[in-house]
Amino acid sequence: MSSILIALLEVLSIGILAIYIGFLSDPDIILNKISIDFVKNYFIDLDKNILFIKVSFIIIFLFLTKNVVIIFINWFLLRIRQSIISANSNEIFNSILETDFKKLLSMTKSVLSYKVYDEVKRVGSFIVGYSTVFKELLIIFFLSSSLLILNKYIFLSILTIFSVIFLISVNSFKGTLRKSADKMNKHSSLMLKSLLEVFDNLILIKLSSKKKFFIYKYLNHLNLQIKFTNFKSLISTLPRSIFEIIGISIVMVFVIVEIYRGTNTQNILPLISFVALVSARMIPSYGAITQNFSLIIFNEKSFLDFYENRKKIFKVYNDVNENTSKLNLDHKDLKITLKDITYAYVQNENVLDNVNYTFEKNKIYGIVGKSGSGKSTITKVIMGLLKPIKGEVLFNKNPLNENYRSLQDLIGYVPQNIFLIDSTIESNIAMGENMQEINKEKIDKCIKITNLTNLIKVKDINHFKINEQGSNLSGGQVQMIGVARAIYKDPKVLIFDEPTNNLDGESKNKFFESLRNISNNRICIIISHDENIRNFCDKTIILKNKQLIEYEKS
Repeated sequence: MSSILIALLEVLSIGILAIYIGFLSDPDIILNKISIDFVKNYFIDLDKNILFIKVSFIIIFLFLTKNVVIIFINWFLLRIRQSIISANSNEIFNSILETDFKKLLSMTKSVLSYKVYDEVKRVGSFIVGYSTVFKELLIIFFLSSSLLILNKYIFLSILTIFSVIFLISVNSFKGTLRKSADKMNKHSSLMLKSLLEVFDNLILIKLSSKKKFFIYKYLNHLNLQIKFTNFKSLISTLPRSIFEIIGISIVMVFVIVEIYRGTNTQNILPLISFVALVSARMIPSYGAITQNFSLIIFNEKSFLDFYENRKKIFKVYNDVNENTSKLNLDHKDLKITLKDITYAYVQNENVLDNVNYTFEKNKIYGIVGKSGSGKSTITKVIMGLLKPIKGEVLFNKNPLNENYRSLQDLIGYVPQNIFLIDSTIESNIAMGENMQEINKEKIDKCIKITNLTNLIKVKDINHFKINEQGSNLSGGQVQMIGVARAIYKDPKVLIFDEPTNNLDGESKNKFFESLRNISNNRICIIISHDENIRNFCDKTIILKNKQLIEYEKS
């Protein structure tokens, strides 16, 4: 509907301009064609200069109104594009976060970032491209129809020549544009990957003499990405220049033919003006069509990939919804039982083999073992991130795989590397909640339990500002903020991944002192390669030969 309205407004404005040009040449011809007597008499009685001024102001008002309406319609279409991009990005983001953890491990950060942002933008451009093509085709249809009424030969000449050029240009560059799109998408992803590699390894790069290597790698992908984008832009704008040359040539040929036929130029001035104005308006329309067709071809693969994945996305949502029922679990005597757990990342190469063990409340468990022995794997199985190929995890007698949404809410996790946002301690502990939603009492309780007031001696600890990635904090302080974040949601199970890895001896002791308070009424599991943690744990389990073996204290 909006496209039809814009097309009609464009035709109307061109018609008004052509009439205005004829009016300036001979006002009486135009005024005598007005069918409403009192309007005609009003304008005839006016002084000629006043008449020209009034008509000019009417034309200005009409064009102002037309452009206000078109601006509003274009704004509305842009809002639709924004909604499409936002909704699709939300859908993709959600599907990625709900994707099987094992599958996520095989995907690089740059590919994930590209899918959430760049690919979704291309899908939006693809859809809007079709909308723009439809709008411009309507404008051409209405303009051509008006030409057909005035002069069928001009109509046939313009429509035939423009259509032939359009079809030739689209068919000629279709294959090349698709290849360029694939290459541009590839280098966009690799460019992002290069940046992430640098940001993740800033210290090593700054200390090395290989800075030029990383800069060159990034710039190489950037330049190739720009190269293919520029090629697309050049191909998109090329037909417009051709249309402009041919459009102007048709108008000039028409004028020359009419002069040779002995036609009075004053009599054909309105027609020439109308043909010139129509051609001038059709040129950008044809240009917009070819440009948007190039955009459609360029983004076609992203669009098809996205909507091919929609089936998988909806399957993910359905699988998630099947496991979102609330479970009433007795926390008083909570136990986690691993029953015949077997897991393998690669087929026939088990990391865990028929593991059986029970974790009980009010105990601190230390799981130790060599790197690669499966310590992190077993905690990910307990958290429901990895599904065992055999066996099951039971919370009391409730299978994790049947109730994992409810059971995951019981788990708090402290990773080896604590992620901190550039904000206050309060916001970092309650990360993911809006300022208005933060429970101040729970924040104070978490700070007290983790002894953060003694670790970070500032006047107002809740609103103490943390620099990016905790650059103004020590390793021990960062670690305890991570612990405070984990216990903010009052979990019944706490899992620590190498919590003492970046701590000195004194910080380790303080950590384990705090852990005694934290572990009250909880199951605490610590994974570490450091066997000395057995001195602080109620039970120490060694992961050896794909089995959990409980260490007997002497």
